[in-house]
Amino acid sequence: MKPPTLLNKTCMTTNSTGPGTSRFARSGSARLSHIAEYFKRKLLETISMLPRSKRAIILAEPLWTITFGLSTAYASLYQEKLGLSAVQIGLLSSVGLVSYAFWSLLGGPLADRLGRKRALFIFDFTAWSLAMLIWAVSRNFWFFLAAAIANGTVGAAEVSFSCLLVEDIRPEERLTVFSWLQVIDLMNGLVAPVAGVLVGLYGVVVASRSLYSFAFVVMTTMFVLRNRYLQETTVGLRRMSEARGTSIFRSFRSIPGAIAVVIRDPVLRRLFYVSIVNRIRYGVLGVYLPLFLTKQVGLVPARVAIYPTIMSLAMFIITVLVLPRLGYSGAMSKLAKGLLIVAAGLLVIALAPGGVFGAVQAGIGVALVGAATGIVNPYHGTSWHNSLADESRAQVMSVTAFVRTLLAAPSGVVAGLLFARSPVYFMLALSALIFTGAVTMATLPRPAAVAGE
Repeated sequence: MKPPTLLNKTCMTTNSTGPGTSRFARSGSARLSHIAEYFKRKLLETISMLPRSKRAIILAEPLWTITFGLSTAYASLYQEKLGLSAVQIGLLSSVGLVSYAFWSLLGGPLADRLGRKRALFIFDFTAWSLAMLIWAVSRNFWFFLAAAIANGTVGAAEVSFSCLLVEDIRPEERLTVFSWLQVIDLMNGLVAPVAGVLVGLYGVVVASRSLYSFAFVVMTTMFVLRNRYLQETTVGLRRMSEARGTSIFRSFRSIPGAIAVVIRDPVLRRLFYVSIVNRIRYGVLGVYLPLFLTKQVGLVPARVAIYPTIMSLAMFIITVLVLPRLGYSGAMSKLAKGLLIVAAGLLVIALAPGGVFGAVQAGIGVALVGAATGIVNPYHGTSWHNSLADESRAQVMSVTAFVRTLLAAPSGVVAGLLFARSPVYFMLALSALIFTGAVTMATLPRPAAVAGE
């Protein structure tokens, strides 16, 4: 079934007044209602076909996404208001990545020993509930440092989350799961303007403290409720049985084999490089885009929140209206094109001048980045998991996350130094980095690309 179209001769009433305007308003409202009903029906159809744990993850995810979007929209400006320099903000990013790397390395063995369900609950609590509480009461650099270290335990949580998400379902179902999860995750950008309103009313510091406190309460509640309905996967139960009575350090013996799996496979090797590039992009763009918009483009802080919304809307349109029509065939080529568009969007942002025109140009660049990300994320995630064997998935993910994060760790400091020298240099360097990812996927030999799909 095709989604209802927004273009249905509405132009006939756009210049009318009186009753014509009312008809147009009612018509527009009806179309929005039909679209909302369509998306609701498609989501329910998808959820009904999934196992219980997948339903629990998808239904609970909005609680995390909304509170994350509200609380982190002004994170870097909050740090700056409390006296942190651009270099210190970048250092926190690097420390967080090191902590993430450490816990990523333990994530696979812990998921196999504790089970995916228990490990996810423990490390989601330390990574988000504890970190949100620290951020809410932060006074200086050292508070933020403690929060960054705690938040790094998400490295262990992500391994278990991914295993719970993709195990016990068919490979062809994974693109659908990743697509709908991305649609839900887009809410964090859509709610960012709410944070902007609060910042306009109460200032960056007071609003941020309140939102971090709110996130602590909501996320903790969500973790408890979700854990109640999660079920351990078949692979998880088997791995727990195999790991029983053995030392956790014995699991590290399989690290060379996990690394070899990636090195020998041309598809996994390139996908791994793209994961490094994406990790750097997410880490530094989320931190420095608000600073770029205020310092280079000249926006007031309260207006910065509109840009995550633009990005989320662009991702939403691509994910819901375009992605289902693309299918999974040609995934590697689509991934390369998506990365190329991300690089182009960052270039558009980098060249944005100050003033109103610059604000519009930056918005166009952000929209390009968001639309392309709507293609990059599902195809990369699905291709990666479809290329991994179930029995080795947790270990390979754990080791690659560790290596990826170690390689990405210096990016926070480097980005801070580049941004301190020139915000434009920072954005140009990030665009060039994403371009290398596009070239890496575009140069994948055709037989290997087909095998990876």
